[in-house]
Amino acid sequence: MTRRFYSFLIMLLWLQGCSWMGEEGAARDTVEGFVDALAAHDYDKGKRFLTQGLRSGLGASQLAAYAQHTGIDTGGELSWTDGTVAEDHGELAATLTASQGAAPIPLRFQLSKQGNTWKIAKIERGVRTDVEGKTKVLYAPETSEVLAMVRRTTSAFTEATMSANLARVRTLASNAYRQRLTKEAFRRAFGEFGPGGVDISPTTRLDPQLIAIPSLTPNGMLLVEGIYPTKPSRVLFSYQYVPDPSGEWKLAGLNVSVRPVR
Repeated sequence: MTRRFYSFLIMLLWLQGCSWMGEEGAARDTVEGFVDALAAHDYDKGKRFLTQGLRSGLGASQLAAYAQHTGIDTGGELSWTDGTVAEDHGELAATLTASQGAAPIPLRFQLSKQGNTWKIAKIERGVRTDVEGKTKVLYAPETSEVLAMVRRTTSAFTEATMSANLARVRTLASNAYRQRLTKEAFRRAFGEFGPGGVDISPTTRLDPQLIAIPSLTPNGMLLVEGIYPTKPSRVLFSYQYVPDPSGEWKLAGLNVSVRPVR
């Protein structure tokens, strides 16, 4: 009886292992199908591999811009580096080596099982960078953190335009950007803002809206673009951030403009 019990236990563990490998394989197939679709520039097909939540907030043109900016649309060979797949959710990490011979692209995908099909719930493009003397893969921060960064940046920018005090903006800035961010340079770039000009202080009472997926450039710069839904003109922003030696994101560039609502 003991021998039968152990045989049954071994068979059960083997079946569970096969099931787990089957689920991870199916999840990998979803990611590979998505990357292949982007490499073929078939962004409508690429959207079919996404969850409804991600798909509904992402147009084909936005997905195309993201794929082109991050280099995922170049295609190539995926090498799996890590992965955990549970019953209905999982995370897979891979490196995409482009066929053109460009630097390998670290990728991370969060997946959700919808019915019998694995769908991509989140896409992250990483970069290899030196943080505190060690090489590591850096990914864009979570959306909630990005929005908090945007709020701090917009608030500091508004204060600078209204009072000509750059102290808060400079506190948020990287060392390199801080050296370039003189009062004269700020006045030349944003002289239309402030008392007697464009007042964007209403943004402090509104939530920013992202118009593109926050993404990392190959050199590790985080690009964040969006709007504040003010009226009669919208406030548009484009902020750039870089990690400091401790990994904290610092402002490396900004552009703010207003556009009438049509």
